[in-house]
Amino acid sequence: MPQNTQDLRIGGVSMKCLLSGAQTGGQFCLFENRSNGDTRTPIPVHADYDETIYMVEGELAAIIDRKEHSLTTGDCIFMPRGVPS
Repeated sequence: MPQNTQDLRIGGVSMKCLLSGAQTGGQFCLFENRSNGDTRTPIPVHADYDETIYMVEGELAAIIDRKEHSLTTGDCIFMPRGVPS
């Protein structure tokens, strides 16, 4: 299966698309994100899709609907479409 290997950089986070919505029939996208740990990204609102984060290693503070959630290695969090996250 072809992969999009072009990296994007947002707020100091390197993002690589491993599977696109087109490749999954619009079901989901899969990104690998890496940072040096000292990064902040803007708070997005995704109107057309949900987002799930799985922490392979490290830690992350995710804000969903103005509530902060702490994630560490092995944690997972779901962010529904239309909700500021």
